[in-house]
Amino acid sequence: MLFQNKIQYSYEKFKEFSKKYRDELKYHTDDIKKITDFLKTDNVTLIYGAKSPTINNAVVLRDYILDFIKKYIIFLTLHKVL
Repeated sequence: MLFQNKIQYSYEKFKEFSKKYRDELKYHTDDIKKITDFLKTDNVTLIYGAKSPTINNAVVLRDYILDFIKKYIIFLTLHKVL
């Protein structure tokens, strides 16, 4: 039961961290645009130092970049740029 409580605690902390990190990323749109431009021709490797492959900053950054790309595609589609 202790292990289960630790997982729940870690998940709750990660949700809190994710929200704060995403809020911070909003101020770095130029950097996110550079990454998305680079992704047009190459792969990008996100590195993390956490023990968990699913609870770390790279996961949040990856999801943020994917959301950014989706919003950009929707914007272009709505404005008939594509």
